[in-house]
Amino acid sequence: MTRKKPALARSPRGRARRPGRSLAVGPLLAPRRRRSDAFIDIVEAMMDHLKKVAPEQLQETILVIHAMPDQPSTLPGVARWRVDKAANTVHLFRLPIERLGHHHPEDRWFERMVVESVVIRAVAELTGMDPWQLAPGRGS
Repeated sequence: MTRKKPALARSPRGRARRPGRSLAVGPLLAPRRRRSDAFIDIVEAMMDHLKKVAPEQLQETILVIHAMPDQPSTLPGVARWRVDKAANTVHLFRLPIERLGHHHPEDRWFERMVVESVVIRAVAELTGMDPWQLAPGRGS
């Protein structure tokens, strides 16, 4: 006898939940932040900082965040970012950055440093600048 897994229902906020359970977040409570929200906040803050450091080079830069890279499996390793110089675009891959950063998930400061370091290196590759020019003293 095999048991079927219950189908996930969509909550009013678009998140999946199990049938028969109510949402714990009421109208007076703030919605729970997801890891992707924190990642986006860190990336946006770092890009704002970098645009102040190098406004001419980063004025028209587009930043796109993907969950996973779309690289062929024949390449070694897992890409953390991809740069498209023709379109002036940086593509960041959130899950490899978060999960392959060799850090403890409870250490939010170190997690922030890992994400900022990837953003600095990706933007440096796009602009052709040295990472130390973009963020002196921050490490890369």
